[in-house]
Amino acid sequence: MISAIQETRIEDFFSMAPRKPAKQTEVSDDTRQRLLLASLSIFSQRNYESATTRMIAEKAGVNLAAIPYHFGGKEGLYRATIQSIVDQFRAQILPTVHHLRLTAEQQQLSQTEAIDCLCQFLSHFIAEIIAFNAPRSWLRLGFSDDNAPIHAFDVIYEGIICPIHDAVGLLVGGILGLPPQSAEVILRTHALMGQVIAFHLSREAVLKRLSQTDLTPSDVCLIQQIIEDHVRAIFTCSSRLKGVHS
Repeated sequence: MISAIQETRIEDFFSMAPRKPAKQTEVSDDTRQRLLLASLSIFSQRNYESATTRMIAEKAGVNLAAIPYHFGGKEGLYRATIQSIVDQFRAQILPTVHHLRLTAEQQQLSQTEAIDCLCQFLSHFIAEIIAFNAPRSWLRLGFSDDNAPIHAFDVIYEGIICPIHDAVGLLVGGILGLPPQSAEVILRTHALMGQVIAFHLSREAVLKRLSQTDLTPSDVCLIQQIIEDHVRAIFTCSSRLKGVHS
């Protein structure tokens, strides 16, 4: 699975995100991307008010006037940074999420089939998360201070977290015989997704424990198998699923 997925370089993180049509020279386009990357770094390390446009421009290695030229100012740059993160992540993972949702909604899956489908999705998702070599500092934006013009977490939640959890929740609800929006389904879905997200959040810790600089294709395959084992064990042992065995 991992061999079919091209690793996203940090430099490509924002360049692949959708942008409004504009006639820009290559230099102008490069300046915009550098500002987005620099703002991601600065805003994730400082709160909105203490992060200055001068800091961002210096880190990007561009003229201070480039910020109002490309984004209208500090607030516009902040908004564009968050939206670029969401757009890029959605472009990479949402087609698979959409397919999962359609499968859960339109097909009458047995519990065993639903578990198989869930395992397949999580296997694909972990490969995407690992290949998505974006700076993990973007996650800190989700806990930005209240003085920011928009709450980054709300944008990330609506654009990324909610669509994924809703689709997975449909399968989990079907497996358990519970409404997708019930508390138990929401919490179980969060627990299932958490084991996948952990490999993005704590990638450095995993690599340090393995004494490696990167995860190999064999590592990824093993992680996929471990997660599948966990999922099958969780649902097979659930008191709600008597008689369901993998």
